Amino acid sequence: MTALRFAQEGARSVHLVDHFQERLDSVADEVSAFGAATVTILAELSRIEECGRAVRHAVSEAGRLDVVVSNAAAWTQEPFLEMQDESWLKVIAVNLTASFVVGQRTARAMVEAAAMPHSSRSYVTHRGRGYSLTRGSMATYSRSTIRKTSTEKTPATTTNA
Repeated sequence: MTALRFAQEGARSVHLVDHFQERLDSVADEVSAFGAATVTILAELSRIEECGRAVRHAVSEAGRLDVVVSNAAAWTQEPFLEMQDESWLKVIAVNLTASFVVGQRTARAMVEAAAMPHSSRSYVTHRGRGYSLTRGSMATYSRSTIRKTSTEKTPATTTNA
């Protein structure tokens, strides 16, 4: 689990977001066992305003964000031919839209706080499969603010454009 790994590697604090309080509490206990302070944020990430609120809450609590991992996932057990439109829209909202919104709002907060000088280790990732920010948006900010990283399973390569 990503949050546990950050705690094991020495993160001072980890902010957790979920829409189930019991999962938040359980993971917070595990993360805390490694010495990291935890902040839990109850949010429904299928709603854009909740994504923004979660990021604002984390920034407010931490003062700045160094890393955000957007790995929320939604799925349905409905067979393909029987899947309701609402089910599909929720899957897309959580798996795609939330990742974009969390990444964008976090990047905005990082730029605003000047939290990402060239030498910082600040990343925005999505389930290890791609950038939360599009390459175009990364290029827009990379000269002055955002450091981008490979998300392949090989050793990470970083560039500052």
